[in-house]
Amino acid sequence: MLLLYGPPGIGKRELLLESQRVASQPKSWVRFRCVPQSRLEEVFAQLLVRLGENAEVPKEIDSQLFSRVVDAAKRSRVNVLIFEDAHFLPIFRDHQDHAHLLAFLAHICGPTHSMPKVIFVSNHKGHLQFSGSHRMDVFHLPGLEAEYVIEIIQEHLPAPSTKYEPPSVDEMSTLAKKIHGHPFMAKLAAVVLEESSIEEVIEKLYSRVETKEFVLGRLLNGISLTSDERSFLQF
Repeated sequence: MLLLYGPPGIGKRELLLESQRVASQPKSWVRFRCVPQSRLEEVFAQLLVRLGENAEVPKEIDSQLFSRVVDAAKRSRVNVLIFEDAHFLPIFRDHQDHAHLLAFLAHICGPTHSMPKVIFVSNHKGHLQFSGSHRMDVFHLPGLEAEYVIEIIQEHLPAPSTKYEPPSVDEMSTLAKKIHGHPFMAKLAAVVLEESSIEEVIEKLYSRVETKEFVLGRLLNGISLTSDERSFLQF
């Protein structure tokens, strides 16, 4: 089991996509996207459907339900099961379903269950201490501090534009927060500022859909990107 966490936009999904691409059996990787404000019972029902089972929302969260998930994964020949946006699960101890989630993790981490490799991709580490948690690897992808993001933007800013005023200190700080510490996005944002106002750049960053449209539309025909920057833009 693996927990991969870090701020939005830091490249967690891109890292896993690359890992899947080079895996020996990439089609055996199954992704399950968690959604906000879902009861844990609903999550398990949706997960079973994703694994090819006909499932209604369970009445109880117990070991029998956990075994159903394990068996469904085996029948589907899943090698890697990825929970995307796992921060929407009850990963914090103040959530009413936190204990049930820990029980599920303890179940699938148990030495008697041959569960496929499970990867949780989250913006936060949460509180995931359970029986068997020593078998869970934790990998943190940290973002840069805001001051370093601002340095990158300033370093890559084009010559002063005649169309727009230079960004103020407060605007640069706001932009740095929107970038979530991602160095490649900082470089791209700096180039965007050549043809866009700071207000527009702040407004567009960081929504994945809008960023893709905004950055690809404005930049890809005008600048050359490194292989890492191109990889980051493959949403």
